[in-house]
Amino acid sequence: MAQKRAGLDPRARKTMYHVAAAVFAGLGIYGVISAEEAAEYVQAVILILGVAPAELAAGNTPHEEAPPKATPRVPEGG
Repeated sequence: MAQKRAGLDPRARKTMYHVAAAVFAGLGIYGVISAEEAAEYVQAVILILGVAPAELAAGNTPHEEAPPKATPRVPEGG
């Protein structure tokens, strides 16, 4: 059975970037938000979508137990 890859497909992220830019540009045009706010919101979307795949991958990675700590050997009679 094929494993699903963690994270978002690059094409899906690219589409989300375009949609976010269009939505926030429209909100700016109609005066709902300022141009500066629109740019900040688009930047936030880019940062969130850029970090999301890494966080999903980290959460879906099997965790191994830490190896037991080695105890130093002390020579006998020394």
